[in-house]
Amino acid sequence: MVSVKVPKEGYGVAPAITAQADVEKIITDFQPKSWISLLTDDEASKPNANFIEKTVKAKKVEFQRIPVKTSLIGKDEKDDAELAKFLMDAIKNAPKPVVIQCASGKRAGAAFSVCNLDQKPYTDVLAEAKAHDLAWVGSPAMENFVHDNLGKQAPK
Repeated sequence: MVSVKVPKEGYGVAPAITAQADVEKIITDFQPKSWISLLTDDEASKPNANFIEKTVKAKKVEFQRIPVKTSLIGKDEKDDAELAKFLMDAIKNAPKPVVIQCASGKRAGAAFSVCNLDQKPYTDVLAEAKAHDLAWVGSPAMENFVHDNLGKQAPK
């Protein structure tokens, strides 16, 4: 069974979810008011993930899916900045507690960290991500994404 990582009160980062029971356990344990899934269309339609949205909604938890392709992160600075801003807005405006979820935990953890809710320097954000075992640490593309977009606004 899985559990969410809670790097800050009210914010949960979910690891890989492969069973409906995982979703139900997270909802029971963390009691989120909202759930943000970063699964792509392909990931969300796979048999080991297609139940997530249905289960979350059945439990009366607000659900939003923002498809984020890992392979596109780091390809274009402006696109990264726009994605970061979009994720920041979605996460900050989501009813709390909120679960942020993707297929591995990398994108979800990076999305949480890029929000930089406490306005800390990157070194502190990285240290906290390591302390909470967020999966983006050690991924050069994700580390660059968080570093380069930390709490910034998207360019016009």
